[in-house]
Amino acid sequence: MKYKSPYKGVDKSKVVCLATNESSYPLSQDIQESLYKEINFTNRYPKVDNEELKQLIADRYNVKSENILIGAGSDELITLTALKFVNNGDNTIMSDPSFFRYKDLTELAGGNCRLVKGKNFCHDLKAIKDSIDAKTKIVFICNPNNPTGTFISNEEIESFVKDIPKDVIVVIDEAYFDFVYPRKLQSSVKFIDKYPNIIVFRTFSKFFGLAALRIGYAVGNKDVIESVNKLRSPYNVNSLAQAAAIEVLKKSDFFDNVYYEEIEKERTYYYDSFKTLDIEYIPSQANFVFAKFGKECEKWCEELQNLNIIIRPCRMFGYPEYVRISIGNSEENKRLIEALENIVSRANEE
Repeated sequence: MKYKSPYKGVDKSKVVCLATNESSYPLSQDIQESLYKEINFTNRYPKVDNEELKQLIADRYNVKSENILIGAGSDELITLTALKFVNNGDNTIMSDPSFFRYKDLTELAGGNCRLVKGKNFCHDLKAIKDSIDAKTKIVFICNPNNPTGTFISNEEIESFVKDIPKDVIVVIDEAYFDFVYPRKLQSSVKFIDKYPNIIVFRTFSKFFGLAALRIGYAVGNKDVIESVNKLRSPYNVNSLAQAAAIEVLKKSDFFDNVYYEEIEKERTYYYDSFKTLDIEYIPSQANFVFAKFGKECEKWCEELQNLNIIIRPCRMFGYPEYVRISIGNSEENKRLIEALENIVSRANEE
């Protein structure tokens, strides 16, 4: 499935992009200054071991640095995992709908990706378990799920993992986990010692606002991490990305409190507005909302694009009447809702 840029043919500086689940908040001045300092060393290769960054991540999740692998975005690490464990004739399993890259990466490795229909827009773990056979190498679980924003608990995940073959790798993609509300819900990182076939993937692109720098990480059993690491290029993560990731983790209190609460407030604003406009939506645990525009979906998306407001039509996920709308800052969100109010008003008059 080919990805299309939401900025194509549009002046990026004038766009309200609510299509790619990026952060709408620029980095603080002190974090930017740390990047300026790193620019003085762009004539040198980046660090290979990423030890300082790995230790900060390890401290955040109460694991060891040997359980961490740093990559050029979690996408690179999921790619390496597929290449490591999937061969010609093997299969992987993912929910439908879910993040389309899992299918692409399975096919890149020579395997076949089985799509298992979700239940109530969430993962149907029983149906996934029933689809596993001797050729299944990886099960992909995006949690919260993309594009629906739905979430499954650790209790559900543990019950699933206990019931499947131990040689099936369970990829838990937690790209959006930092947005989960309330905070007491725990990451599946807690399972990596008890269930060595679990690998958890995280990114700095969404919650921490480093999308342009391409940096993410995997957390898993030491032996599994080492096996995937053998496929990694030695200088895979640039120096600017490493420096920025270190700084945002050192200042994580801002993200974990101020930014986190801002997203929750704006998510509630979406819900209230959609209810008023009679637009169906799925309650989300991410920084986006999956909403139903109905038969006029394509037309409404075009009308929004004419106003330089870009959202993600979900035809590519197999849901032509739905859209995925990122949660921007308050100004961007207000602009979107005002535009939708006008669109819905005109539609009601027709």
